[in-house]
Amino acid sequence: MYFFTVGVSAQSLLEEGIIYYKSDSIINPANSSCTPLLREIRIYKKGNLYRAEFIKKDEKDTRLSEMEVQLINREGKYLFKAVHPFMDKMALFITLEDEKQRQAERSIEGHLKTYKLRSIKKEESLLAIPVKRAGLANVIDTMDLDVLIADKIAIGFGLFFEEYRKIAGTPLRFYDKESDCFIRYTATHIDLKQLPASLFEMDSEYKIITLDQVTK
Repeated sequence: MYFFTVGVSAQSLLEEGIIYYKSDSIINPANSSCTPLLREIRIYKKGNLYRAEFIKKDEKDTRLSEMEVQLINREGKYLFKAVHPFMDKMALFITLEDEKQRQAERSIEGHLKTYKLRSIKKEESLLAIPVKRAGLANVIDTMDLDVLIADKIAIGFGLFFEEYRKIAGTPLRFYDKESDCFIRYTATHIDLKQLPASLFEMDSEYKIITLDQVTK
Protein backbone atom coordinates (compact mmCIF):
# COMPACT_ATOMS: atom_id res chain seq x y z
CA MET A 1 0.00 0.00 0.00
CA TYR A 2 1.37 3.40 -0.98
CA PHE A 3 0.43 6.90 0.08
CA PHE A 4 1.19 10.28 -1.43
CA THR A 5 4.23 12.03 -0.02
CA VAL A 6 5.41 15.62 -0.20
CA GLY A 7 7.12 16.48 -3.45
CA VAL A 8 5.49 13.72 -5.50
CA SER A 9 3.31 14.59 -8.47
CA ALA A 10 -0.16 13.32 -7.56
CA GLN A 11 -1.44 13.52 -11.12
CA SER A 12 1.28 11.22 -12.48
CA LEU A 13 0.68 8.72 -9.67
CA LEU A 14 -3.09 8.47 -9.77
CA GLU A 15 -3.48 6.61 -13.01
CA GLU A 16 -4.58 3.68 -10.90
CA GLY A 17 -5.76 3.62 -7.31
CA ILE A 18 -8.48 4.47 -4.79
CA ILE A 19 -9.49 7.56 -2.83
CA TYR A 20 -11.31 6.84 0.44
CA TYR A 21 -13.67 9.42 1.96
CA LYS A 22 -15.57 9.47 5.26
CA SER A 23 -18.37 11.74 6.41
CA ASP A 24 -17.27 13.96 9.28
CA SER A 25 -19.96 16.62 9.69
CA ILE A 26 -23.47 17.52 8.61
CA ILE A 27 -25.34 20.75 8.00
CA ASN A 28 -28.73 19.76 9.28
CA PRO A 29 -31.52 22.35 8.93
CA ALA A 30 -34.40 22.43 11.38
CA ASN A 31 -36.99 19.73 10.71
CA SER A 32 -34.52 17.91 8.47
CA SER A 33 -35.29 14.34 7.49
CA CYS A 34 -31.62 13.33 7.33
CA THR A 35 -30.70 10.24 9.29
CA PRO A 36 -27.47 10.08 11.34
CA LEU A 37 -25.75 7.34 9.37
CA LEU A 38 -22.02 6.85 9.01
CA ARG A 39 -21.11 7.31 5.37
CA GLU A 40 -18.11 6.30 3.30
CA ILE A 41 -17.28 6.82 -0.36
CA ARG A 42 -14.59 5.07 -2.38
CA ILE A 43 -13.64 6.17 -5.87
CA TYR A 44 -11.56 3.81 -8.01
CA LYS A 45 -9.64 4.62 -11.18
CA LYS A 46 -7.83 2.37 -13.63
CA GLY A 47 -6.90 4.40 -16.72
CA ASN A 48 -10.24 5.41 -18.23
CA LEU A 49 -12.25 2.98 -16.09
CA TYR A 50 -14.03 4.30 -12.98
CA ARG A 51 -15.97 2.91 -10.04
CA ALA A 52 -17.61 4.58 -7.03
CA GLU A 53 -19.00 2.91 -3.91
CA PHE A 54 -21.40 4.74 -1.60
CA ILE A 55 -21.65 3.05 1.80
CA LYS A 56 -24.05 3.82 4.65
CA LYS A 57 -23.68 2.25 8.09
CA ASP A 58 -25.92 2.36 11.13
CA GLU A 59 -24.18 4.30 13.92
CA LYS A 60 -25.45 1.87 16.57
CA ASP A 61 -24.54 -1.27 14.66
CA THR A 62 -21.95 -0.79 11.90
CA ARG A 63 -22.53 -4.37 10.73
CA LEU A 64 -25.81 -3.10 9.28
CA SER A 65 -24.82 -1.36 6.07
CA GLU A 66 -25.85 -0.86 2.47
CA MET A 67 -23.74 -0.10 -0.56
CA GLU A 68 -24.62 1.47 -3.88
CA VAL A 69 -22.17 1.11 -6.76
CA GLN A 70 -21.64 3.00 -10.00
CA LEU A 71 -19.38 1.63 -12.73
CA ILE A 72 -18.18 3.52 -15.78
CA ASN A 73 -16.42 1.52 -18.46
CA ARG A 74 -16.24 1.45 -22.26
CA GLU A 75 -19.81 0.18 -22.49
CA GLY A 76 -21.40 2.92 -20.41
CA LYS A 77 -22.55 3.51 -16.85
CA TYR A 78 -24.00 0.87 -14.52
CA LEU A 79 -25.82 1.59 -11.25
CA PHE A 80 -26.68 -1.13 -8.76
CA LYS A 81 -26.87 -2.06 -5.09
CA ALA A 82 -24.76 -4.72 -3.46
CA VAL A 83 -27.47 -7.06 -2.18
CA HIS A 84 -27.79 -10.14 -0.03
CA PRO A 85 -27.44 -13.49 -1.85
CA PHE A 86 -31.16 -14.25 -1.59
CA MET A 87 -32.23 -10.98 -3.25
CA ASP A 88 -32.64 -10.38 -6.98
CA LYS A 89 -29.60 -8.77 -8.56
CA MET A 90 -30.46 -5.98 -10.98
CA ALA A 91 -28.47 -3.11 -12.46
CA LEU A 92 -29.47 -0.04 -14.46
CA PHE A 93 -27.41 0.55 -17.60
CA ILE A 94 -27.06 3.97 -19.25
CA THR A 95 -24.95 4.60 -22.33
CA LEU A 96 -22.55 7.51 -21.99
CA GLU A 97 -24.30 9.21 -24.90
CA ASP A 98 -27.67 8.92 -23.14
CA GLU A 99 -26.10 10.28 -19.96
CA LYS A 100 -24.81 13.35 -21.80
CA GLN A 101 -28.20 13.87 -23.44
CA ARG A 102 -30.01 13.60 -20.09
CA GLN A 103 -27.66 16.16 -18.56
CA ALA A 104 -28.15 18.53 -21.51
CA GLU A 105 -31.94 18.26 -21.24
CA ARG A 106 -31.89 18.82 -17.48
CA SER A 107 -29.59 21.81 -17.94
CA ILE A 108 -31.99 23.40 -20.44
CA GLU A 109 -34.89 22.79 -18.04
CA GLY A 110 -32.92 24.33 -15.18
CA HIS A 111 -32.83 21.09 -13.18
CA LEU A 112 -29.07 20.50 -13.37
CA LYS A 113 -27.23 22.11 -10.48
CA THR A 114 -23.66 23.25 -11.11
CA TYR A 115 -21.30 24.32 -8.34
CA LYS A 116 -18.62 26.93 -8.90
CA LEU A 117 -15.73 28.11 -6.76
CA ARG A 118 -16.56 31.47 -5.23
CA SER A 119 -12.98 32.33 -4.30
CA ILE A 120 -9.66 30.73 -3.48
CA LYS A 121 -9.10 31.48 0.21
CA LYS A 122 -5.69 29.93 0.76
CA GLU A 123 -3.40 27.08 -0.19
CA GLU A 124 -2.72 24.27 2.27
CA SER A 125 -2.27 20.51 2.24
CA LEU A 126 -4.23 17.37 3.06
CA LEU A 127 -2.65 13.91 3.13
CA ALA A 128 0.58 15.69 2.14
CA ILE A 129 -1.08 16.79 -1.11
CA PRO A 130 -1.27 20.50 -2.06
CA VAL A 131 -4.90 21.67 -2.04
CA LYS A 132 -6.74 24.95 -2.43
CA ARG A 133 -9.37 25.96 0.11
CA ALA A 134 -12.29 27.61 -1.66
CA GLY A 135 -15.91 28.49 -1.02
CA LEU A 136 -18.62 26.89 -3.15
CA ALA A 137 -21.02 29.16 -4.98
CA ASN A 138 -24.60 28.22 -5.91
CA VAL A 139 -25.07 26.02 -2.85
CA ILE A 140 -26.34 27.80 0.28
CA ASP A 141 -27.04 31.53 0.15
CA THR A 142 -26.48 32.13 3.85
CA MET A 143 -22.97 30.65 4.13
CA ASP A 144 -19.90 29.49 2.28
CA LEU A 145 -19.21 25.77 2.20
CA ASP A 146 -15.45 25.35 2.11
CA VAL A 147 -13.99 22.61 -0.07
CA LEU A 148 -10.40 21.46 -0.56
CA ILE A 149 -9.43 20.99 -4.21
CA ALA A 150 -6.39 19.03 -5.40
CA ASP A 151 -5.61 20.49 -8.82
CA LYS A 152 -3.14 17.78 -9.75
CA ILE A 153 -5.46 14.82 -9.23
CA ALA A 154 -7.91 13.70 -11.91
CA ILE A 155 -10.06 10.76 -10.83
CA GLY A 156 -13.29 11.42 -12.72
CA PHE A 157 -14.99 13.00 -9.70
CA GLY A 158 -17.57 14.87 -11.80
CA LEU A 159 -18.72 11.60 -13.36
CA PHE A 160 -20.24 10.63 -10.01
CA PHE A 161 -21.03 14.07 -8.57
CA GLU A 162 -22.42 16.06 -11.48
CA GLU A 163 -22.67 19.29 -9.46
CA TYR A 164 -18.85 19.34 -9.40
CA ARG A 165 -18.34 18.44 -13.05
CA LYS A 166 -17.10 21.92 -14.07
CA ILE A 167 -14.60 22.22 -11.22
CA ALA A 168 -11.08 21.28 -12.29
CA GLY A 169 -9.17 18.82 -10.15
CA THR A 170 -10.53 16.56 -7.41
CA PRO A 171 -12.14 17.66 -4.13
CA LEU A 172 -10.48 16.00 -1.15
CA ARG A 173 -13.07 17.67 1.08
CA PHE A 174 -16.52 18.33 -0.32
CA TYR A 175 -20.25 18.50 0.43
CA ASP A 176 -22.92 16.25 -0.99
CA LYS A 177 -26.60 17.10 -0.67
CA GLU A 178 -28.79 14.36 0.72
CA SER A 179 -32.47 15.06 1.14
CA ASP A 180 -32.50 18.56 2.67
CA CYS A 181 -29.09 18.57 4.35
CA PHE A 182 -25.44 18.63 3.33
CA ILE A 183 -22.99 15.90 4.30
CA ARG A 184 -19.31 16.84 4.43
CA TYR A 185 -16.80 14.22 3.30
CA THR A 186 -13.04 14.33 3.76
CA ALA A 187 -10.48 12.07 2.10
CA THR A 188 -8.86 9.82 4.70
CA HIS A 189 -6.23 8.19 2.51
CA ILE A 190 -5.27 7.43 -1.06
CA ASP A 191 -4.20 3.94 -2.00
CA LEU A 192 -1.98 3.56 -5.05
CA LYS A 193 -2.10 0.01 -6.32
CA GLN A 194 -2.98 -2.11 -9.31
CA LEU A 195 -6.68 -2.85 -9.51
CA PRO A 196 -8.22 -5.93 -11.13
CA ALA A 197 -10.18 -5.25 -14.32
CA SER A 198 -13.10 -7.20 -12.86
CA LEU A 199 -13.80 -4.28 -10.48
CA PHE A 200 -14.99 -2.31 -13.50
CA GLU A 201 -17.10 -5.03 -15.09
CA MET A 202 -20.66 -6.11 -14.31
CA ASP A 203 -21.14 -9.45 -12.63
CA SER A 204 -22.93 -11.81 -15.04
CA GLU A 205 -25.37 -12.71 -12.24
CA TYR A 206 -26.98 -9.27 -12.49
CA LYS A 207 -30.00 -8.66 -14.69
CA ILE A 208 -29.32 -5.55 -16.77
CA ILE A 209 -32.15 -3.03 -17.23
CA THR A 210 -31.73 -0.21 -19.74
CA LEU A 211 -32.86 3.37 -19.29
CA ASP A 212 -35.46 2.91 -22.05
CA GLN A 213 -37.04 0.03 -20.13
CA VAL A 214 -37.30 2.16 -17.00
CA THR A 215 -38.79 5.21 -18.73
CA LYS A 216 -41.39 3.32 -20.78
